[in-house]
Amino acid sequence: MKAHFGSCEFRDYQPHHASVYLSHLAPTMTRNSLSHVRALMSAIFEQAWARGHATENPIKAAKVFNAAKPAEETPRYTVAEMAAIHNALRDEPMAQLFMRLCFDGLRPSETRAIRWEGVVTTNGILHVRRSAWRLTINEKCKTRKSQRTITIGSTLCAMLDVFRESHPSIKGYVFENERNKPLEPTALSSRVIRASSRGCWCRMEGILCGTARC
Repeated sequence: MKAHFGSCEFRDYQPHHASVYLSHLAPTMTRNSLSHVRALMSAIFEQAWARGHATENPIKAAKVFNAAKPAEETPRYTVAEMAAIHNALRDEPMAQLFMRLCFDGLRPSETRAIRWEGVVTTNGILHVRRSAWRLTINEKCKTRKSQRTITIGSTLCAMLDVFRESHPSIKGYVFENERNKPLEPTALSSRVIRASSRGCWCRMEGILCGTARC
């Protein structure tokens, strides 16, 4: 947006400027991405308006005249792919458990933030209550609906029990690094998962390597 706004002052920016810009962007990005750009533009002008640098928020009146780029279908693992990756990580219990939880529908950020107090293997229950992103630990999930309780099978319960015994926790997180902080999955991905799963289909966004074979 820096090139678009240039040296234009807030008071000189009009709705038609935003309409032209957003309409130009639309064919190059999905509807959600375009909404993020528009939301940021609007937030900037709300701040400027509150501080007396603008007399209105022109983004609210802007229109998008071109259709956004169709969103691609989210890739999913097949049962065979999940089994292959699970088997490839048999000698890497932390990576295997991390992937298994992601296979059960947890986001990487949610998996990082799981605490043992939320794991009840006797009843096969896992409480998803928080998320962790980089150095930030949020005591809530991405959305309100994301905060949930899921049922886990006997195989995953057994894996969790074995992992708890072999990897004692200091701060209470299931996955802790050497500083007793939530484990960073990108390091686990590059050092362990990709190497161990080479030849398997790896399509976990944010953990593995896109939609191609490793």
